[in-house]
Amino acid sequence: MKTEDDYIKEVKEDEKNIQFLPLHLKANKNFILKFFEDKSFNNDQLLFYSSNEIKDDKEVVLKMVERNGYGLIHASDRLKDNEEVVKIAVEENALAILGVSKRLKDNTEIGLIAIRKICDYIPNHPLRYLSDRLRDNTDFVLEAVKYNADAIRYASKKIRSNREIGLIVAKNSPLNLDFLSDDLKNDDQIVLAAIKHNARALEYASDRLRNNKEMAMIAIDNNAHALSYVSDSLKDDKSLVLKAVGYTGAVLKYASSRLRGDKEVALEAYKTHTVSINYFSQELRDEIEGKDIVKYLESYILKEKLNTTLPKENSVKSKKIKL
Repeated sequence: MKTEDDYIKEVKEDEKNIQFLPLHLKANKNFILKFFEDKSFNNDQLLFYSSNEIKDDKEVVLKMVERNGYGLIHASDRLKDNEEVVKIAVEENALAILGVSKRLKDNTEIGLIAIRKICDYIPNHPLRYLSDRLRDNTDFVLEAVKYNADAIRYASKKIRSNREIGLIVAKNSPLNLDFLSDDLKNDDQIVLAAIKHNARALEYASDRLRNNKEMAMIAIDNNAHALSYVSDSLKDDKSLVLKAVGYTGAVLKYASSRLRGDKEVALEAYKTHTVSINYFSQELRDEIEGKDIVKYLESYILKEKLNTTLPKENSVKSKKIKL
């Protein structure tokens, strides 16, 4: 017959064996506590498979959440509402907020512990699981976005319109511009702060600012692919597109059909990235087929410039007559 030590040994060899423990041992407090004699043990499944009595035992639950705060989700409702237990759990693992009672999700102190302990492996910011009151509290959310700007995703509509918070979000996590109010997406300073840190943020700016050439220039200086986020009108702006393809011809694909057939733009794009030939207009591709692309385009552009700078024959004759 197996002893308690045998069962503990089996679990140490393979923790999946926790689920196969005999029912009487799953309800035996002294047996359950033996697992914590090993300081490295922190498998929350021990609590999951334990009896309801064990899940409601404060000593056992405290042992668990000190090692693995996430274990709180397996505790009894009574202990999920116990401030001492919850604070220890959330301090150990912010993900423990998932198991906190509704009452304590409205507790400012516990909420602050959670937002300050956020970890990369948490699928959503802890603010998502806190009360509506905290998600609508300016000071609380301000503190949250300082630690991780993703908090703005779960803030109230009022908070997402707060300019001070919006500026912090724009600087620390530019792509979260998408979660700010329409008014802030149309705020020059906020959008400028965002695109300086990540040009892709221009995608979430207002139509007015995506049509602002100065703003577009700044974004393109940061990342030429920002050309894809400017307005259709600016995608047809030759000076802007020339600037973008000057960094990489690959962005020619975002330009207007007219400019994809413009020889000067095409030449600049081809010089920085030969893949751009795939984005030339069909008419231009047909025209350059079988030719030395660079020489042909340079020659064409030079002729065009000469034609525009040299006086026309009639104009010369007219000037001679006047003399």
